[in-house]
Amino acid sequence: MVRMGATSEHFSAAELSCHGTNCCGGQNECVPALVDALEALRAIAGVPIAVDCAYRCPVHNKDVGGVPNSEHTMGIAADIKIEGMSPNAMYAAALKVPAFADGGIGVSESATGYIHVDCRPRLTRWTYDLSGKQAPWNPALDIVVSA
Repeated sequence: MVRMGATSEHFSAAELSCHGTNCCGGQNECVPALVDALEALRAIAGVPIAVDCAYRCPVHNKDVGGVPNSEHTMGIAADIKIEGMSPNAMYAAALKVPAFADGGIGVSESATGYIHVDCRPRLTRWTYDLSGKQAPWNPALDIVVSA
């Protein structure tokens, strides 16, 4: 039986569910706090948000090389793109959402990239290099955002 997690007016079960093959069958375990934060970010951005990945079952997470105990497997993370916004602009917008500002944000170094947002209970920042691998936080991003 597929259990359904949180959804909202702008974020459907289909886009928040696991997109793996040969795993859980499209389970959505996203928590309301994540979906509420995504709605808040959408309101700030003023345009739709494309969710590349939200919930991942443990099998799919392993298949895509996700870290063990990924926030995606807990239903508290999403990888997103916002049309017309650079990763730095998406980061600046995400900082206006308390659940993300106080949680985790990962920023792609690619100008056409995405950001990872999550509502973990501690502030964590990192970047993804051009190959998509996680890298240490680039403090220059804070300078760009605050300028």
